[in-house]
Amino acid sequence: MQIADVQNMLPVGALLRDTYIVDDYLASGGFGNTYLVHHKVFGDRRAIKEYFLRGMMTRGGDGVSVFVNHLSDMAQVRLCLNGFMDEARRMHQLNNANIVRVHDVFEENNTAYYVMDYINGNTLTQVLKSRNSPLGNNEVRSILDQMLDALDEIHSKGLWHLDIKPSNIMLNNNGRAILIDFGTSKQIDKVTGEQCTSAIAAYTPGYAPGEQQDGSNKNVGAWTDLYSLGATIYHLLTGLTPPTASEIYNDGVMAFRFLQGNDKTLSQLVMWLMNPCIDKRPHSVAEVRAHLKEIEAKNVDNDAAIAQDHPSTPASQQQEPGTVGLMGTDAMRQRRSGTSNNSTMKSILIGLLALVLTLAAVFGVLYMINDTSHQRKHRGGSKKSQRRAKSLPRTIATLLWSIMMMSRLGNPIEKITSTQIGH
Repeated sequence: MQIADVQNMLPVGALLRDTYIVDDYLASGGFGNTYLVHHKVFGDRRAIKEYFLRGMMTRGGDGVSVFVNHLSDMAQVRLCLNGFMDEARRMHQLNNANIVRVHDVFEENNTAYYVMDYINGNTLTQVLKSRNSPLGNNEVRSILDQMLDALDEIHSKGLWHLDIKPSNIMLNNNGRAILIDFGTSKQIDKVTGEQCTSAIAAYTPGYAPGEQQDGSNKNVGAWTDLYSLGATIYHLLTGLTPPTASEIYNDGVMAFRFLQGNDKTLSQLVMWLMNPCIDKRPHSVAEVRAHLKEIEAKNVDNDAAIAQDHPSTPASQQQEPGTVGLMGTDAMRQRRSGTSNNSTMKSILIGLLALVLTLAAVFGVLYMINDTSHQRKHRGGSKKSQRRAKSLPRTIATLLWSIMMMSRLGNPIEKITSTQIGH
């Protein structure tokens, strides 16, 4: 943290609302600072978010009061302050274990604050950085299920989060995923039906679909949050920054770079959630859950079919989950490849058969002409020549029989190799 930033922070020991004592600074965003505090009577630990616009507001000489830098900024500061208070009220409506709980909101020191649960843990961005690797499939699936629960609660209140990403999801010490920061959220007014926002339209590249990037936010909805959730799951699975909506639109499935071990159900779900077209994206959490069950059922059936076709081959060798959903299952490609190889081998053998027949006929005719000529010169020829003439048809028949048996057996080298792998 820079010196200028330190000067703009509340000092340790500062008392807010004559109730909460500041213990430590936690984090800052574009619209405020967050502190760890404790209740001066009960000792409960909470987190308090302070409304503080960087570049427009400055800490006063007493270390706690806040002032607007320029009179021309006053209207903007007041507008955003109202949005900050609205954000707290919206969050207070929500009651879900996977959403940070807001307990109080108040104005003081020429600014505003809201009190929320203190989450003892790290953001998913911090988790990825500390592990220096993507998360495992089971852990990602658990986070997905928890975020679907959170979004179900949010959307049921006519509220859209509009900034779902790893840095806005906390993972506490018990492994629970908790959604935080509703600074860019929107809500449908129950009376007018109009959308109300907590702040100026903003988005994070890679996690925002096209309808969120035009600045108007007129077409945002549950489908927008689901797109962002898909991008978040992609980041957790691969450790890679998600492709932008324009990259997906231009490159299609090739915009995604799933890893070898990524779960195929999650990979398929991500590409559906991140479809750049609103109409081809799910519009509710219920739709996502139903589709998840459908994908899982299909994948189980496919795995069972593959296992039946290759009973001696371990499941881990039957397919490559990292590419499932992009070009179809690898097991299907392997079966098609095997069929193609067998057909090619049979075609080669048939060609060889035709060639041998032709050569045999030519040499047979030449042999018979030569032998007839020889017999005429020696008036009937020798017995040895007669035996050779009689044995020629048998030799040709034996050769033809051998080639036909090879064509029926297919590729013997391939069968030997397959047998060795199977054992």
